[in-house]
Amino acid sequence: MYQYPAKLEAHGDTVIVTFPDFPETATEGKDRAEAMQRATGCLEEAIAARIADREPIPEPSRPRRRPVVTLPALTATKVMIYQTMMEKNVSRSQLARRLKVDPQQVRRLLDVHHASPLGQIDAAMAAL
Repeated sequence: MYQYPAKLEAHGDTVIVTFPDFPETATEGKDRAEAMQRATGCLEEAIAARIADREPIPEPSRPRRRPVVTLPALTATKVMIYQTMMEKNVSRSQLARRLKVDPQQVRRLLDVHHASPLGQIDAAMAAL
């Protein structure tokens, strides 16, 4: 599971959420509950940006008594595919050739906003 620690800080009438593992990322809410509710989407956007920019996605650091934000299962799986591609130096076009699909399908497979079918995810993991 990908559970990233979150840091919550009260600032006036809002609560700010930041992520030590993603220093470029922040969101807020009117209270702790709303801020944590928005945190998952914020974290997914940070991951989407890193994938688009072909930057590494860090493993979650230890929470150290901080609340955590758990990535949805589909997003976590896409992160695993992306990280495996990076580790094995497999490009998107190479994965598309291995899967015998259009490169556009690999782009969608790595898109955290696209509801990729489980069969495509299984095929990508097997190809890697």
